[in-house]
Amino acid sequence: MSFDDFSEEGSEEKSTSHKENPPVIQPASLQNFPVQFLNVVPVEIIARRFPTSNPDSVNTNVNVQINISGLHIIPENLQAQVITDVKIEPEGDPASYEMFFRVLGIFSYEAGYSQEKVHQFLQQGCISVMLPFMRELVFSISSRLQIPPIMLSLIQLTPPPTADNSENDTLH
Repeated sequence: MSFDDFSEEGSEEKSTSHKENPPVIQPASLQNFPVQFLNVVPVEIIARRFPTSNPDSVNTNVNVQINISGLHIIPENLQAQVITDVKIEPEGDPASYEMFFRVLGIFSYEAGYSQEKVHQFLQQGCISVMLPFMRELVFSISSRLQIPPIMLSLIQLTPPPTADNSENDTLH
């Protein structure tokens, strides 16, 4: 039996058993944003594992600190760089491990886009763009430290709209 034969048989079964047409899904039109993510590079990684009385019971409930420590716009080549520091420590004492790393995010922007708007976007949006890469790095480091995997949670970087704001948006 060839693939075509199988496809024809499957389509006959579907047409006789399911006579409704599937809902039509309209394609979404995606427009490029003037600031685009190019790359993320780890520039410093410090990971330490400390001896504990019970090495099998490592605490994976963590305190996470993420800070933007540098933001540089380079108008000559229409690029911007963001340096982000991440520090992870287990909750409680004694600490059985610690992680610190610094990543460099590289972004480009369109010539007509103002440097002020680039700066504003990067202050508010660069962490959400770089977080998946930071999440993978934390997961990998925890594996190399031979501790249970640590997966950074999804975080909400902007507050949810309030009921008052959503009502105003629908009225205008």
